[in-house]
Amino acid sequence: MLGGGSARSSQGNNASAVGAICHCCASGTSNQASVVLWRHANVSGETAERRGGVRDRSRTDVTDVHSVFAAVIKASDGFHARHVTSAQHNAGSTVQVTTDFDKALRSIHAPFVLGLGFAGARLDHGLAVLTTLARYPDRRCLILGPADVTFLAPPDMTLTLPVGSRISLYPLAPVSGHSTGLRWEIDGLAFAPDGMIGTSNEVAAPRVTLRFDAPKMLVILPVRSLRAALIGLGVA
Repeated sequence: MLGGGSARSSQGNNASAVGAICHCCASGTSNQASVVLWRHANVSGETAERRGGVRDRSRTDVTDVHSVFAAVIKASDGFHARHVTSAQHNAGSTVQVTTDFDKALRSIHAPFVLGLGFAGARLDHGLAVLTTLARYPDRRCLILGPADVTFLAPPDMTLTLPVGSRISLYPLAPVSGHSTGLRWEIDGLAFAPDGMIGTSNEVAAPRVTLRFDAPKMLVILPVRSLRAALIGLGVA
């Protein structure tokens, strides 16, 4: 999923390495979202075959992420997706309660979604994106920034990470949990956005386990740990 913020073409290549999922032009409050899904994904709308790397571009609205999307297309040439679905969501709608990111994510049915261009450009848009992750805990969505990959933790997960690498936990609502493999374990802590947070922790063992009593905790890892995050989420 490509947003209207800044992103680098190398991020597009990294996304393609694990399978590009969808493209969405998503400004903070725009009332249209254009979605293209690849590789075992579908959304509500008309379905068409994608053959030989060709897609219908007539319904795609991209702002300033052309180079990233081009990199995704180029790096994805080896992926011959079975289906592609293009849908124009809420076209002409005047509803501004939800963002394009929200509209797109709730319509996607895919093993996972990678979001590029949603972090780093504007703080308000970034906060809206993270809030949406908590709204749809059944969607496996990872937000890629220049330095980080961020996702909503499931109730139970195991991550294989380099010892000494950073790992941050940020609560979007009151939540508690259990961990192993962290320099500072989280057992017995009551997390909340206006209270205890778990940023700037450190991996102390190759195997990190996390368990939470509510789907309200963000996990933030170095972007190089994208594949480890996908494996930990059970989608790779």
